[in-house]
Amino acid sequence: HALFQSENEKQELASTFATFLNENTDLFDGYVLELLVQFRGASKPTLSHIITDIAERVHQIENNGKKKQIILAVPPYDELFNTNDFEMLYEHLDGFSVMTYDFPNREPGPIAPLGKD
Repeated sequence: HALFQSENEKQELASTFATFLNENTDLFDGYVLELLVQFRGASKPTLSHIITDIAERVHQIENNGKKKQIILAVPPYDELFNTNDFEMLYEHLDGFSVMTYDFPNREPGPIAPLGKD
């Protein structure tokens, strides 16, 4: 709960991500963050603030002239990630990975259904 209520905690988390990446810069190209499902029900603006803080710190790291990247894994549910969320974050991230493997399905076949529209 402290993370969502303290700017210092948000900055400390972003710093921890950056420090680990700096210490292991040759091993990783960046991070894929999968936070939205774990923090469902949390304030979306606060969660977006946390994500952009992490991205800002990570984007400052370079290895051989190449900046580190941040990709956000997003669930295929509008209540967890929608157009407004995309608009808030797309300028800060390097990409999105839509997690269609999380779509509930008990029948053999495609992992996620295609819309009929």
